[in-house]
Amino acid sequence: MPLDNPTEHSEQGTRRTVILPVDQSQHSKRARQWYFKQVMQPDDLVFFVHVVEPIHPKTIINVATESVSALAGTTLQISKESINEGKQLCRDCMQEATEQGVNGRSFLYVDTKPGVALTRAIHELKGDLVVVGNRGAGKLQRTFLGSVSGHIVNHTNVPVAVVPPPARKNSIAVEDDSVDSAVS
Repeated sequence: MPLDNPTEHSEQGTRRTVILPVDQSQHSKRARQWYFKQVMQPDDLVFFVHVVEPIHPKTIINVATESVSALAGTTLQISKESINEGKQLCRDCMQEATEQGVNGRSFLYVDTKPGVALTRAIHELKGDLVVVGNRGAGKLQRTFLGSVSGHIVNHTNVPVAVVPPPARKNSIAVEDDSVDSAVS
């Protein structure tokens, strides 16, 4: 549901609208923490957006046609559970915003393609900045599964801060002296 004008005016000027896509992942939590620690401004209006992916009986493979109608109630129950989990996540994010001293609102979208739903939300909510976590998928994984953060970067005209995953534990730090002696 688009808002008429979510960007409000304060005494200092225009309030910045920040879109934070949220889910249950550590990557999403890391992006929220980064926003609150690094770029939050007291006058920001933060919109938390969560996308629930529906489950359709036709996506179930190798199920007899007679079984599909029996699964319909289960599918609806799973969808209702997903929506309830999404609402709780949004409430938790709103609580976090309140604790950080910033105004926030939350939105729940239902779509089979989270990247598409998020770009639509960014447009409808008239975001000025998007802060999104990145799960650090490799090139092959991104090719087959896609990347929500990549979709947002490529399909919006709004600045996007992509918060990378933490450094991998198998990385090796080498002091400058060691590198010089190894090269010599």
